[in-house]
Amino acid sequence: NYLASLPSLRLGVDPHWAPMAFVDQQGRIDGISADYLDFLQNTLGIRFRLVPTRSWGETIRLANEGRIDIVVAVSQFDGLAPGFALSAPYVRYPLVIVTGETAPFIGSLEDLEGAQVAIVGDLQTASVRFPGLPSVHGVSVGSAEDGLKAVAQGRAFAYIGNLGVVDRIVRERYAGTLRVAAPADRIQDLSFGVAPRFAPLLPADELGAGLAEGDIHLVPQEPDRADFAVPSKIFCIMAAGRPLVATAH
Repeated sequence: NYLASLPSLRLGVDPHWAPMAFVDQQGRIDGISADYLDFLQNTLGIRFRLVPTRSWGETIRLANEGRIDIVVAVSQFDGLAPGFALSAPYVRYPLVIVTGETAPFIGSLEDLEGAQVAIVGDLQTASVRFPGLPSVHGVSVGSAEDGLKAVAQGRAFAYIGNLGVVDRIVRERYAGTLRVAAPADRIQDLSFGVAPRFAPLLPADELGAGLAEGDIHLVPQEPDRADFAVPSKIFCIMAAGRPLVATAH
């Protein structure tokens, strides 16, 4: 049995990319992606162990060096080496442009002509990742938090990133300072990146379909967090189009 023969698979994740995927204070993967990993473990019996990293760039580097088997919440533009295969996308979010609250009007990528724009990852592939992006002065940053900080401090005019991620950070840390100014006219598909030796795992693409099979989902919450925290699994259930009941005081 192939699944039973598998070793504990080494997982790589962006440690600071809530709510898509991140590492919590106990050193565990949390966020939307964690629910899909739980589904895999519970239904297929696959075992995972997290490879700690300090940044998304380090995660990609270790994967390309053969030290990570599964990369969580990755897109085709994140720089995985040839040979890595991507599962079917399990989360899709629009990319948006974030600027300062008092910055001039921005309606699309075209309005960023000549501006300092903070971008996570390889600046050389920015035009491929963001079709329609004009000539800009790219500012390479290691994370969404770094990109938004660069805009808040005036080191960049704008940041381009995942709406689900930047909306949380802007509301929690930069309310009144930064704003989501415009769509970037692109949807970011997030998948599992699978190392070549584990390519037979890719039929597990039907994760979303598996969640959709439930008639109704029960979402228990910790009593001391129910007033202010939204469990990440709720977003997965909503994405699968299923009803849910959540406990609360």
